[in-house]
Amino acid sequence: MLADVADWVRERLRLFAADEPVLVHGDLHGSNVMVDEGRVTGLIDFAEALAQPADVEVDTIQRWCARAPEYPPTPDVRGLDGTTLTELPRWLHGAYATE
Repeated sequence: MLADVADWVRERLRLFAADEPVLVHGDLHGSNVMVDEGRVTGLIDFAEALAQPADVEVDTIQRWCARAPEYPPTPDVRGLDGTTLTELPRWLHGAYATE
């Protein structure tokens, strides 16, 4: 199975050859997003930031949207209500739509 996965990845690497590296946060989820009155006002904790393709963190954002209550801003505070993130996956699809 691992050989099949390696072949699958190898066959698709050329699809990413033209990706330009940009600064990517590296750990983007609700605990690292600053919000004021329903609007994102900043990001914190860039300890894991790296130069990578812009869409490398889309899976992390999608996971956060699906399981927002599991990422509380602090250990003693309840996480975001997932319904506040319902539009985010649609926005991401539009922002990262493929041909």
